[in-house]
Amino acid sequence: MEYFKRRYLINGPIGTVFLFIYNYFLIDILFRYIDYQLNPVVLLSICLFLALVNIISITVEMNASHKITRIFMEISELWKWASLMFLFELILLYVLGLFIKIPRELVLILYSLVIVLGVYGYYNAHHIKVKYHNLPILKGDNNESIAILHISDVHFGSIRRESILVNLKNKINQVYLDLKQGGMEHIVVIISGDLVDGSSPVDIKDLEPLKDIKPKVIFTPGNHDHYQDINGLLNDLEELGIIVLNDDSLDMKDLGLNIIGLNFKYEDMESKWEECHFNLPVNKSETNILIFHLPVFYEYFKKLGVDLQLSGHTHGGQFYPANLWVRAVYHKLKGLYAFSRDGVSDRFYLSVSTGLGTMGPPIRIGTDSEIVVLTLNNKDFKK
Repeated sequence: MEYFKRRYLINGPIGTVFLFIYNYFLIDILFRYIDYQLNPVVLLSICLFLALVNIISITVEMNASHKITRIFMEISELWKWASLMFLFELILLYVLGLFIKIPRELVLILYSLVIVLGVYGYYNAHHIKVKYHNLPILKGDNNESIAILHISDVHFGSIRRESILVNLKNKINQVYLDLKQGGMEHIVVIISGDLVDGSSPVDIKDLEPLKDIKPKVIFTPGNHDHYQDINGLLNDLEELGIIVLNDDSLDMKDLGLNIIGLNFKYEDMESKWEECHFNLPVNKSETNILIFHLPVFYEYFKKLGVDLQLSGHTHGGQFYPANLWVRAVYHKLKGLYAFSRDGVSDRFYLSVSTGLGTMGPPIRIGTDSEIVVLTLNNKDFKK
């Protein structure tokens, strides 16, 4: 909760002051490049409106969610994304202006490009794609396959609200039926953290679409799940029939799976995370699946006997050019990674989901809102 309060101060009061100043100069320069001088009162009014929309929506939503403040927050986040794109364009125009006279038509085309990209990114962020992979990691003589539907970073909150869980439920159930029709008997859904955003309170009624998901659902918390009432969230999920693994494990002996859920919150970063000391209940005779929100420590987990790590957190960078600095922090940014040594497979995989929802602006460019279907089998597996 202390981390959440610091986050509010940065995004709320401090961020709002910064945004007011930043928007004042940005908008002024944007109009200057098209040879138009904004009236100072109009400019100040626009900047004040954007500042108020930001601070009001963040402050009100953290206590109770309302339709008007959700709209305000979405407007604010979309403008933040657009203003970042405009900033990059202004830098480009400045550099070009050192060498050539820039025609007004080119400036207008560049400005329009931001709108086009925004429409595409918004559409892309609200449509779920399903991706399929085969992983030969099952142990034993059972020839039956198991499908893991890996989901992460739903970010249910102020911006992505009722529709995201309904769409998630419908998509999972459709994939479930498709897999069943294809002969798949064993199907499990695993959510690797950040089910909720933390931007607004969540109660059991908000989460009710999850109870209509046909396959078994397993959830392990990520950092955003801790920003509001984590205990209430976990209790609500269990009441809805979701299996919560919060620093716990589930031994599915009938499937030969040992699923371990390792909780993550930022308050732990300075203690056990940096020391990389984990006591995982690994079962060497079964396939060990670790749910851990961050795509880190995979080499260490591999040595402990984990066969598959399910992570998220990165959103794949969510949109360009954010992916560049996210990759600088998390080298395994998105997708499925197979590990090998001297050309020989280690039989260890890391699945980093780009997530289903979005953080901040509901925009995705260069990434997808995804469900990852991992088909586990024992093809060519040798003890």
